[in-house]
Amino acid sequence: MEAKEKLRKARQKLGEEKQAIVELETFYEEVKAQWSDIELRSIGHVHYSPSIFVGVEGKRYTEDWDTFEVVEAKFNAHFQRNVVDLGAF
Repeated sequence: MEAKEKLRKARQKLGEEKQAIVELETFYEEVKAQWSDIELRSIGHVHYSPSIFVGVEGKRYTEDWDTFEVVEAKFNAHFQRNVVDLGAF
């Protein structure tokens, strides 16, 4: 009985993985179609961007940020967050 249950779960998992592949392939085709042309990659324009400032808090840190306005029609349901983290170097 245990082997049959394991087989059932494995088949269920396989079905889920196959569905995930279909969804990823669909997403890939959408991205490829909409973003392959450099002109289509623009999702908005810079709203405000002050000069880079060196010496933040009296240290050798830099301050470099901006705000931008997005074109709503290009900014669809795939958007997840409003922060771009460039990491720490």
